[in-house]
Amino acid sequence: PDGTLVAGSGGADAPLALLPAPPAPPRAMVRPVALADGADGVLVVWTEPVAGVAQLLAARGGTAGFGSIVALTSGPTPNRNPELARAADGTAWIAWERWVARPADEAAGAPRGSFDIVAAPLSGLALGDATVVAAGRGSELDPVIVAAGSELALAWSGYGGRDYEIALRRLDPATRALSPVIDVSADAASDDLHPTLAATPEGALWLAWDRLTDAARGRSLPAELEQAAGGGKRTPPRAAVRVACVRGDEVTLPTARGLDGVATEAGIAAGAPLLSFSGALPRLLARPDGTLALAWRFLARQGPGGKAYGWPLLVSTLDGAGIGPPVMVAASAGGAEEAAGAVAVDGALWLAWQQDARLEVETGTLLRPLANEVIQRAAKVGVIVAGSLGPSGVGVARVAPPAAPDGASAPGATGAAVAAIARPDRRAPPHAHPADGLLDDPIVSGEQHVVFAAGGREYRLFWGDLHRHSSVSRCSRGFEPGPHDRYVFGRDTALYDFMALTDHSCHVDPFGWWRLDEAAEVAGDPGFVALCGFEWSTGLHGHQNVLLRGTLRPFLSNSHPACATLPNLYSLLKPEWALAIPHHTADVARRTDFSKCDPRFVPLVEIYQAQRGSYEFDGCLRQSHLAHAAGAFAVDALRNGRKVGFVASTDHGEGAAYAAVLAEKLERGALFDALRARRTFGATAKGMVIDLRIDGHLMGEELVASGAPQVTVKARGTRELCELIVFRDGAPWQVVGRRPPAGAADPTRATELTVQFELAAPKAARADDWQVVLTPAAGASITMKPWFELPVYARDDLGPDRPQWRVRDGVARHAWKGSYAGFWESSHSRLRLRGRSDAEFVLESRGGDGGPQRLVTTLGALAAAPPGGTSPLGPWRLTASESFDAAIDLARTLGTRELAQEWRDESLAPGDHWYYARIVQADGEIAWSSPLFVSRR
Repeated sequence: PDGTLVAGSGGADAPLALLPAPPAPPRAMVRPVALADGADGVLVVWTEPVAGVAQLLAARGGTAGFGSIVALTSGPTPNRNPELARAADGTAWIAWERWVARPADEAAGAPRGSFDIVAAPLSGLALGDATVVAAGRGSELDPVIVAAGSELALAWSGYGGRDYEIALRRLDPATRALSPVIDVSADAASDDLHPTLAATPEGALWLAWDRLTDAARGRSLPAELEQAAGGGKRTPPRAAVRVACVRGDEVTLPTARGLDGVATEAGIAAGAPLLSFSGALPRLLARPDGTLALAWRFLARQGPGGKAYGWPLLVSTLDGAGIGPPVMVAASAGGAEEAAGAVAVDGALWLAWQQDARLEVETGTLLRPLANEVIQRAAKVGVIVAGSLGPSGVGVARVAPPAAPDGASAPGATGAAVAAIARPDRRAPPHAHPADGLLDDPIVSGEQHVVFAAGGREYRLFWGDLHRHSSVSRCSRGFEPGPHDRYVFGRDTALYDFMALTDHSCHVDPFGWWRLDEAAEVAGDPGFVALCGFEWSTGLHGHQNVLLRGTLRPFLSNSHPACATLPNLYSLLKPEWALAIPHHTADVARRTDFSKCDPRFVPLVEIYQAQRGSYEFDGCLRQSHLAHAAGAFAVDALRNGRKVGFVASTDHGEGAAYAAVLAEKLERGALFDALRARRTFGATAKGMVIDLRIDGHLMGEELVASGAPQVTVKARGTRELCELIVFRDGAPWQVVGRRPPAGAADPTRATELTVQFELAAPKAARADDWQVVLTPAAGASITMKPWFELPVYARDDLGPDRPQWRVRDGVARHAWKGSYAGFWESSHSRLRLRGRSDAEFVLESRGGDGGPQRLVTTLGALAAAPPGGTSPLGPWRLTASESFDAAIDLARTLGTRELAQEWRDESLAPGDHWYYARIVQADGEIAWSSPLFVSRR
């Protein structure tokens, strides 16, 4: 009680030991919980993978040591996430998540099933019969259990098909009778997660949880592209801690005390500068006098751009005056892990939490502690520079019991007048969902898996994401969900069958690496596979997601010098158990050089990501604002002779895109084999299906054709289809649905051009400023916007005076300051022009040695004959290319959601060729087949 560590059996300096002493192998013991057991004993229960399946294990012990570890559960299906409480009669009870198959799932080929909440008594280390507390089609997660008089109270977060809600019910341990379920949160617009529960002496039940809201959850269209299309600026995601009280069946929200300059809302804990989607992970603890303590985390950022971040611990008091302002525990920043706590007899609060020195050691930035130029030089000689998080440990603090405010009484004390309001019932608006209006589609819901038969085998279609980040990656500055939540959201809301967390290995300390590995081990079930992987990322060599057939354990991170270059990375991998997928390949600041990609390890390219957009080809539909590097688009990999398939995925944020995989069964090895075989397609929406075959061969395969090959496509959309295009060798070969293009000589046809400013051979910087100005002629309607964007870190490197197009008052200017001496390449100066082909404009060059130059031309002529001139840095010209997908008309559909087409390619010349198919539907969602590779004899 005074804070002194109890001596173990090994002497005063020996800690209590649960694990066997080395050299016994370490165990993956996840989220252990403990319960006082006798005078000086303790019961400990945890989750641990057993033969690849999460199970509950337990041990009893005390100051004399611990007895044998006992498995409480076993079998082929997972049991996980236990919580403990002691009933009034002294019996220990355990509540946990148990996976259950549903009868309707048996014929699906990969039953999704769901997790139920169950509770059972423990007699010694023998588990009694379980009582099902919560069951449904959706997952019931994160149970908490407390003794409330003669009853047990249990709360959890339940997924009802659209959002997570906090629910509560009571259990009579003697009769196993259950009370009706109480919907505590009743908040359809948010995901309500991570409940904590406490019972006050007079019988009130208090709950706190994380309330997360994101209006863009599950969208495949990046925010920048949506805004550019006139969609307006998105409402940013919000996180809050909500508190409620339950008496009988009544749910009330406590008021919040007024905080200086902070708007307060009933039931909301106020005072944290910033909360993240990792959640505040609250813990409620009831004091003997009826007051409560609320321990919660908040996101703290510091340094340039907030690149050093952590989650310090806050403590608030709930009393008769409502939710009090928080006090921060000094030096408590660590990862997004919930705190543990206990209340002493005198009402003092004891807290323990994971902490490290990630904020205290920050001197510049953790992500880039040196200038980018230095980091890139170091990479060339095999050195990776990474910032430190500092040592990790456990912090302990005592919080004195608070003095009651004048005239206030405890919220739980008998007869207390609690300042509270009735909880509003917020059933509308519903939370955003990636399958909005489509949850009754059995392919979207996962109740049915499409079967592809080929070559005497049957493959089922599984949907997943191979590129997701959690708060372990430092690049998101801590705002994203933690690893466990990422898997939960992927399974339930995005409806993935499989998923890989690919956090940046250069951002992950050893503790974070272990968290990622154990999260993947306990996240799986018969209807969901958690794949292991990491993102290998450098500015010099591009970014690739390394996916593993097994676990993360063979690796520590790419902070190892051996991983500084692509050849060195590949040297640490073996094709039998590792593959790599390049992504955002055409981003100028982190482009992919496909000639450096080892074909033994790179069978796929990520053609689309929900965070940024498409990397199909320059001028494609939904092209990423960052995609401008010539020769680095997904189709360029094929043009360069690479035999790669396509997938889509998400990257950062709460959007969703899909890697669709044809595998024989839903398990790690079968999925890995399908990815390596390129039996994949990419889709921006679940339920879009595209099946391209040539002479009966599935997409991704290679074949030899002695005659004209037969090409078949079957397509299915979730909405009406607008068009289907089969590309051969990068050019459209068959087009279904697109309006025939207007003739090039038609002056009235609409066109969209990407204009790029070219300097033949830039010389050293000169003292003269100069600029090129593009002005629409009188009466001409030309839409102009700069068409180039850099990641924030690259903008910082190039400086604010970098030459680029700026549009103001309908006039576009490309200005070059004579003093600018930074890095520049032609792709940095791109401009999008849209209008009629005969729209006229004036092009002028001002300043420099060449004097003023002026040209009057049209959009059509610009594409045909690039104009140019002279400058202080040498000759310049404007090149223009027409955007192929500007001709898509989403309002003109095929009138059907399903399509089947068949052709013979009589014109195929001898040699090596490749085909892929793409469908676009009325809402702009897209699906791409992987290519087939045909050798014509």
